[in-house]
Amino acid sequence: MFNKIISNHIILIFISLIIFHFIPFERSSLAPDDYSLINIRNGIDNFIIHPDRPLLYIFLELLYSIFSENINLYFYLLITTNFLNLIIVYHLYKLFFNPAQSFLLTLIYLVLYLKLEIYHNSIMIHISIVCSLYLLFLYTFIIYINNKKIIYYFLSIILYFICIFWYEIGFFLPFVVLFYKSKNIKSNYKNKIINLIPYISLMICYILLRQTSLFGLSQFENSYEANFNIFI
Repeated sequence: MFNKIISNHIILIFISLIIFHFIPFERSSLAPDDYSLINIRNGIDNFIIHPDRPLLYIFLELLYSIFSENINLYFYLLITTNFLNLIIVYHLYKLFFNPAQSFLLTLIYLVLYLKLEIYHNSIMIHISIVCSLYLLFLYTFIIYINNKKIIYYFLSIILYFICIFWYEIGFFLPFVVLFYKSKNIKSNYKNKIINLIPYISLMICYILLRQTSLFGLSQFENSYEANFNIFI
């Protein structure tokens, strides 16, 4: 009965996704960013050319090589990746709430107007994927904290590594664990900080590679940078 409820929720989430964001079906188009990148093939050299987001550009190159300019395929993948993102959101909520509450919160997440852009066109496919990976990282990290199964810890580290070298939007997400209290296992701040050491190490590594342009090997220029001049 419980699995049937979850299945029904997932079906309703998919229907809601289509109704709220993809009707009428008029988003079968490439984005300007797609057209500027679609013929570029750097492969593994992206780790030198784009040390801030190498996995992103490798993914896009693979995507363009498979789909080319078939706008319908991009559109179907956009729907699929957003649907998978919602499923992950739903299961993440289920760590804290019952299925009915998780379903309601997922619907709120679905219609939240502040993030409408991720449903707009093909370049947002990678945003949906990397958001899902960040949420999977958080999910596996919380599972590890709850039951101390080391496999989830290593999986969360791998996911975080992939995420920050894909797109840095969830860079500080590991620190969420400092505010999380497990129902099953008592943990103090000292243990939480020890658990964060691998993630902090990856953060430092990423910052060094990005700020030094791969220690001078790359001609990379930051798309975005932090400026601490309060007057600006």
